[in-house]
Amino acid sequence: MSPRQGFHYRIYDLNLTSAIPLPELMPANGPPDVHIRLGAVPRSLEQPAIDGLIRQARRDVWLLTAEHITGARFLVRQGREVVVERVGRGRDDVVRAFLLSSCMSALIMQRGLPPLHGNALVGEQGAMLLSGNAGAGKSTLALALHLRGFRSLADDLSAIRMESDGACRVLPGYPSIKVWADACQRLGVNTSELKQIRPELHKYHYPIPPNAFCTRPTRLHAIYFLTAKPIERPKLKPLEGAAKLREIQSHLFKFRFAEAQRVWPWLFGAMIAIASQARVCIIERPKSGCSLDELADLIENDLRQ
Repeated sequence: MSPRQGFHYRIYDLNLTSAIPLPELMPANGPPDVHIRLGAVPRSLEQPAIDGLIRQARRDVWLLTAEHITGARFLVRQGREVVVERVGRGRDDVVRAFLLSSCMSALIMQRGLPPLHGNALVGEQGAMLLSGNAGAGKSTLALALHLRGFRSLADDLSAIRMESDGACRVLPGYPSIKVWADACQRLGVNTSELKQIRPELHKYHYPIPPNAFCTRPTRLHAIYFLTAKPIERPKLKPLEGAAKLREIQSHLFKFRFAEAQRVWPWLFGAMIAIASQARVCIIERPKSGCSLDELADLIENDLRQ
């Protein structure tokens, strides 16, 4: 479809119409829930509840002023609209990256969906999330598990929806896993056939075939938080009670929990619902010398219990 008419996509169970092409996403034909358009974006918000260096937010408005990084400003309103104003020579790939990460996180938060930082995969028990801080290895492990037969559901940002029946379901993202070149090498993946995320990064989109991507919201079964420790063997530690809740709260995508709760007070209840339903574990892995097979076996054995 031509840019004048708009491009139509689907992500997180929403139909998008976008003035900016987002080739990572799946196409869609239904009436749009969200519009992404070009237009004027303010430099600041009046009386923001969240007031950061490049991010400001009120309940239904979120502003990202990152011209020095993206060459653009972004405004997300009421969970229904994203406005992008080009103010420099930002590259399209960088603008897309911010649209599909920071802006999408704000959009789904405005729609009452908590965004968690993690890759979502689907197995026999339901959906599981692999989370952790940057460099923990969650994307690498996600690809390793995908190559073992787990279907991919979401990459990096996982949106959780609380259903009327009390179930927490993970919504489908887009069919790709972003992985670094060294991870591809460890898994025997030929990067010459993959698309780089940005020319200056040795990071790639690993495309997920249609039959290996889950397009349906899937009940959340487990969350695994990865962390590197000076240990010799990987360990899996189940969490209970308040420890589960604290760990989940600390892995919101692009938001600090305490700040976000001031803007969206429903968030605490959503975190309790997720902690009540999901099995939550910490996986401590050695900083070096740990095989991906060892970590994947640890998770698969835990899922069988």
